[in-house]
Amino acid sequence: MVHNGAEAGAKGCSIAPWLSVQGAARAVEFFKTAFDAIEVYHIEDPDGNGVARMSVEGAELWVNDESPEHGASVRAKMALRCA
Repeated sequence: MVHNGAEAGAKGCSIAPWLSVQGAARAVEFFKTAFDAIEVYHIEDPDGNGVARMSVEGAELWVNDESPEHGASVRAKMALRCA
């Protein structure tokens, strides 16, 4: 069965790529330079590992430092956000 947003009561959903990379800070700077991305959200742990939400002309993507304890072999995920 297929549900649309109205049936599920959602006001809108979006799917965004989530990239786990070595050197997230460098990746963030790359996206800013190459795509004129805006860093919407950023947080770091005490060891300097970060997570950033980026926007490129309204399209959202997430970048974080890869984490071996969370499965370093996973390089890309998708994030679903519903309003």
